[in-house]
Formats: sequence, structure tokens, C-alpha cells
Amino acid sequence: MIKLSLEHINAKSPYEAKEAGGGYEFCTEGGILYRIRFLEESPIGGCDTYQFAISKIDNVRSLHDPNISATTVHYYR
Repeated sequence: MIKLSLEHINAKSPYEAKEAGGGYEFCTEGGILYRIRFLEESPIGGCDTYQFAISKIDNVRSLHDPNISATTVHYYR
């Protein structure tokens, strides 16, 4: 797993993230749990490559929440 600075992420994100489930998780104001993970892929051009996955853990319908993208943007910046 890629290790990220939770201090950096949480300083800028609307939702607080924590390490969990082989990645990172955060819960929205609506109580919906999301998981962020980096999945290792085959190297390309001698460089390590990863998939960036955002998964909704709770199987519930939810309204549009702009704070989700405002939170996840800090995982790859």
C-alpha cells in the first residue's frame, strides 16, 4: 500500500480520513462510508504503476455530495 500523509489530507479535506481496510476510509455527513485504495499494477516503462480506487462501502443510495470529490482530490496531490 502507498503510505500517504493523513495529516496533510485531513488538513485540507472536508471529511476526516483514517487508515482502514488496506487503504483509507472516510464517512460523509450522510453517514456513508467510502474507501480509497491504491492497487499495484504492472510496471510501465520501469516505473511502478497503481490504480486509484474509490469505493462506496455502504450499499445505500445517496445524493450528490461535492465534499466527496473535495476530499478525494487530496489523495493524489
